[in-house]
Amino acid sequence: INEATKISTKDSKLCDYKVAHEKKKLVVALSDSDPFKLEKKAEIDKWIENDVYEEVSVNDLTEEDYPISTRWITEDTTRKKKARLVARGYEAPPMEKSSTFSPTCRKESLRILFSLAATNHWKMKSIDISSAFLQGISLDRNVYLIPPKEFAKPGIVWKLKKCVYGLHDAARMWYNTVKEKVEKCGLQRCPYDDAMFYAVDSAQNLQGVITVHVDDFIYAGKQTFHQVISEELMSGLQIKSQEAQAFTYLGLEISQSPDTHCVSVLQDKYIQELSVIAVTNQRKSQKSHALSPVEYKKLRSGVGQINWLAIQTRPDIAFHSCQLSNNLKNPNVSDLTSYNKLIK
Repeated sequence: INEATKISTKDSKLCDYKVAHEKKKLVVALSDSDPFKLEKKAEIDKWIENDVYEEVSVNDLTEEDYPISTRWITEDTTRKKKARLVARGYEAPPMEKSSTFSPTCRKESLRILFSLAATNHWKMKSIDISSAFLQGISLDRNVYLIPPKEFAKPGIVWKLKKCVYGLHDAARMWYNTVKEKVEKCGLQRCPYDDAMFYAVDSAQNLQGVITVHVDDFIYAGKQTFHQVISEELMSGLQIKSQEAQAFTYLGLEISQSPDTHCVSVLQDKYIQELSVIAVTNQRKSQKSHALSPVEYKKLRSGVGQINWLAIQTRPDIAFHSCQLSNNLKNPNVSDLTSYNKLIK
């Protein structure tokens, strides 16, 4: 009975959606007052350019093809405005974890790459892919989207050809795209890190290494390896940026000497963004007093930032970060003081 009720409800929703779609007489135009008008148009242009979807009639859908709604994610920074169209993936049926898991490079793998680059005098480069998920391999299942109101047409929904942001397996599909292209280039996957790949010559001598973190790549190797990456692996992909010698990768400020090829890794910008927690002199004197909910939230957030710093580039503060982490079980005002002292 419950199953029949679910199907009936789904049929009803689909019927309501069809009726609502058929009642639309005009396409909703982008409003001149929309501050993200140009960015939204540019985003849809990327979808069209990458052949992400095809238009199908809503009357062709069945109860199993109930379309997923979409929403805009906008960002307005000092540098530029951004607008990204994402699917509400939580409306889709759940998937197994193995189908959605997407490996990303481990910090140990990055350090191995840095060490190899410095030791072998290899030039290191980073690459950032533009709209990566839209350039993935084709979907092997039917997924339908309700178009955003600014680009809707009467009686039309979008059938996806590729995974888009918001779907459960979007990151996994992109990883499979990278993996497929890497293997075609003759690179091998590291048995200890699924997001690290390497190349060897006929004598099994290492030629280069590349690590992947979603749409961010960093690699180092001999000149022939650089040619393979730029001419074969990146062929057909839209590159947002490509940098060498000095660049930021996953929040790490990386620089390489052009002469000695020595690699330096810093987090100065990250450290500058850390701030102390305001504590009055009267409050400081209450060392053994428990923290208020607001103080606890700030301390927990700050300790998390300190831990990330200690793991990445500042092992010298590892003891203090561990101590603060342990004290989070029952923190008091003295822990706030210790945190502020460490930050300063």
